[in-house]
Amino acid sequence: MEQRLSLTNFYNHPRFWRHFIPWILFFVFFFAATVGTDSTQGDGEMSGAWDRLLLVIFELLLLIYSSFYAYNKLFHQRKFLPFAFILILIVLGVSTLDHFANTGVIQMGPIQGFFANLILFPFVLLVAFGLKLAWHGTRQLFVIERLQAKQTESELKLLKSQVNPHFLFNTLNNIYSTNLEDHDKANEIILGLSDLLRYQLESYKKKFTPLQEEISSLESYIELEKIRVLDCTISLKKKGDFSKAEIVPLLLLPFVENAFKYGTGIEPGVIDISFDLSTDKLFHFSIANKIVLKKGKVHSGGIGLENVKKRLALMYDGRFDLKISEANALFNVDLKIKL
Repeated sequence: MEQRLSLTNFYNHPRFWRHFIPWILFFVFFFAATVGTDSTQGDGEMSGAWDRLLLVIFELLLLIYSSFYAYNKLFHQRKFLPFAFILILIVLGVSTLDHFANTGVIQMGPIQGFFANLILFPFVLLVAFGLKLAWHGTRQLFVIERLQAKQTESELKLLKSQVNPHFLFNTLNNIYSTNLEDHDKANEIILGLSDLLRYQLESYKKKFTPLQEEISSLESYIELEKIRVLDCTISLKKKGDFSKAEIVPLLLLPFVENAFKYGTGIEPGVIDISFDLSTDKLFHFSIANKIVLKKGKVHSGGIGLENVKKRLALMYDGRFDLKISEANALFNVDLKIKL
């Protein structure tokens, strides 16, 4: 946001130069048109031309900025009739001033003086207001874009902060339950968890991370879950070269967490996971699990999955296709992303 224009800072304020430079250019143009076209003018005629030029510029300054002042005071408060009335008075007043000053500068064919001003001055105001509204409209678009960018960045940071505690909470529960039966396995989980947390801390500040690293972190997570879950058939398929592609970090983890949370437990589980980048820049991720534990609608609409949907919408708007379904006691996630 720009600082307010004042007598102490006008010389380095962008708003001052936005107005000062066009007026200087106008002065030069008007000077060339009214004074410099006839080099045979005497000193008296030259002095009169200068006086007329300065008077016309003063009249235009008075016309435009008094109208802008009325616009700022009345138009934004939806006082349209008073604003129109003030504009008419301004045009009449400046036209009358020019008529009595007898500048003789403004001529429109056979019409000159007061009546010529009544035609020209509204046109001048139309151009001035058009430029003013165009400038403010363009500036407002840039302001909105900056605000949207900041909002998107804030939302992403919030969503990432929600993903990390969610994963940590689940894994700590795994450690607690395993430690009750097997201390050695619990220690293995702790070591694996430290590696995953290191990856999370490193990727937290990144907008994108190598796809190969993301998949490797998921494989580490799966290995941790294998220690905890004994009776579960896990199938992992990979196809394509993942070394040159990038993805939003921690995007796929909630899907894998969800599969182990609801696909293992009271009876044998089945989890099938697939990573496919065989088509250039089209990443296909799918995961399906047998529904072993289900609590209402939490399975398909929990915090983790809702966050993934929001992050996909923010980072891959129009470039992803996510399908989540339940059929034949299986929970299926099918995600395609144009990286």
